[in-house]
Amino acid sequence: MFATITLAGALFIANTAWKLKRYERAFPRLEFGATKAQVIQEFGKPQATDTCTFESRLIWGDEIIERSDFCIDHFWYSTPPLIGAWVIGFDKEGRAVIKEYLQSP
Repeated sequence: MFATITLAGALFIANTAWKLKRYERAFPRLEFGATKAQVIQEFGKPQATDTCTFESRLIWGDEIIERSDFCIDHFWYSTPPLIGAWVIGFDKEGRAVIKEYLQSP
């Protein structure tokens, strides 16, 4: 029983570390206009998605593009513990237009 719990814990930690490194490597390489398929290829399947959230501005790293009434689909990537999230937003053509890292204090 103890060995099973230890193995499960080790696998959880290894998986979390692998995802963290994957996201940290993929995020700076992500290019404006990338397709959803390209994002999934680099980041893997998102932990959460939402569709047609209206955004008044687009954020690409440190750059803010001011416009209004964007209908954006989001892919959310995070690792436990939830200290931060990588968010990729897509326009109606399925192209990446938002790239933002959200961090909890």
